[in-house]
Amino acid sequence: MPQGIKLDLSLSQPPSFDGLGSVSKLSLPDQVFATLRDALMCGRFAPGQRIPLRTIAAALGTSTMPAREAVNRLVTMGALELLPNRRVSVPASSANRYQEIMSARIIVEPAAAEAASTLISDAEIEELAAMHLEMQTWFDQLEKPGAGLRYMELEKSFFFKIYAATRSSILMSVIQSFWLMTGPFLNIVITDSREWFTTDPIKPIVDALRARNPAETKAAVHYNLENALNFILKNGKLDRLLVLDES
Repeated sequence: MPQGIKLDLSLSQPPSFDGLGSVSKLSLPDQVFATLRDALMCGRFAPGQRIPLRTIAAALGTSTMPAREAVNRLVTMGALELLPNRRVSVPASSANRYQEIMSARIIVEPAAAEAASTLISDAEIEELAAMHLEMQTWFDQLEKPGAGLRYMELEKSFFFKIYAATRSSILMSVIQSFWLMTGPFLNIVITDSREWFTTDPIKPIVDALRARNPAETKAAVHYNLENALNFILKNGKLDRLLVLDES
């Protein structure tokens, strides 16, 4: 945790592992790693939240050994941090750092979408359109438990499907690292998603891809990211979670 930052423990809640499901016995550490990585990207865990190894293992139906190996990989990547007492937590960060990372995403991801717009297949675009419809279904049910999280999971899959069309493993690795750093911040506002979207920010992306319009695709993705950045910064929960230590 950065110096001068402390957590407001009144907002701390136990991490949610509901619905993650068990993993296959094949390549177990890799699958545990992928499951935790995707959970972090989608906002399942909040900044500063502790992630007990035993809880991970129990939720995924594994022993603690593959869970520990996966966690160590995520610690090395900076997606999790090892505390002095050997406990593991999601890194807490400042609003300034969040804004810095999102500013980088706003440069890289719209450019990736622009490139993808001329490479993505018609079948992949229709798959994205179907995902968008499913996202809308969950958006209409945000009052139900888990609906906001399911929306975020679909949103992550939606954007990574677009970026994957660039066929660039290096670009995908960079974008994945951005999502790992910013995903936990989605947890802060996951219950406020209806306030987040006064208009549907995904449909313009689908429309631009169908039109094979690189400039409109880039602009639509840029708007979605900028909207997310502004909402989280202005929401107020981030300031309550990360309290400046004036002592």
